[in-house]
Amino acid sequence: MKGIILGCGSSAGVPNLYKQYGNCDEHNPKNNRCRTSFLLEKDGFRLLFDAPPEIRLELKNVGFPKIDSLVFTHLHADHTAGINDLKAFAHQKALPVYLSAAEVENFSRRFYYLISDDKEVDKYSFGFELNTILPMKEFQVGPLKLLPLLQKHGEGQSLGFRVDDFAYSTDLNALPEASFKALKGIKTWVLGCVSVKENEKHLYLAKAMDWIKEIKPERVYFTHMGTTMDYATLCRDLPSFIRPGYDGMIFNI
Repeated sequence: MKGIILGCGSSAGVPNLYKQYGNCDEHNPKNNRCRTSFLLEKDGFRLLFDAPPEIRLELKNVGFPKIDSLVFTHLHADHTAGINDLKAFAHQKALPVYLSAAEVENFSRRFYYLISDDKEVDKYSFGFELNTILPMKEFQVGPLKLLPLLQKHGEGQSLGFRVDDFAYSTDLNALPEASFKALKGIKTWVLGCVSVKENEKHLYLAKAMDWIKEIKPERVYFTHMGTTMDYATLCRDLPSFIRPGYDGMIFNI
């Protein structure tokens, strides 16, 4: 498998429109972060995690790959606002979309015009085919088997995913015991870590390090990073097996 961090920024991106770069060195291009999204590829099949506002530019920056399926971690705006651009992948057939059963009504209300069986779907697009998924219930997408893991995200919830010995966990601040146990044995972990300081809705650096010590992955790449997470500083201070991600980062799994 191959992973591509398409965007690794927090909900406002880096630079944002009010704090700008914060503690991040504006002269380091790896501190320019679009909103968070991830691409997982196996045997030519590409699964996209989330559809942030800049998804068109994020895919352009890695060569316009064709997307075969889309899975949502949750439906906050920074993970869904680019969804209209993905109609480009629904011209010949509906694009399969996987999301939590708890989010189907929300998605259907907000994006009714994209659902493939709705009468108002764009005549030039087959729209999206909704598929519901449940925590701890493995499902197959192309050649990939995914195990959804329930996560706490502030007062709400999100989903993380384990695929073989890889896991993708973003937009979370706590895990149920079953989800934490399900991460044991992974080798590569893309983990959302928003800030150096404590945060109520997202994982922060000290807590992330505690989790990493417990899970013991071989490699960790941080994503969903805000303006306190300077790339060079993290590379200097963290163990070598833990790296901050950057937009367009490609690695083998």
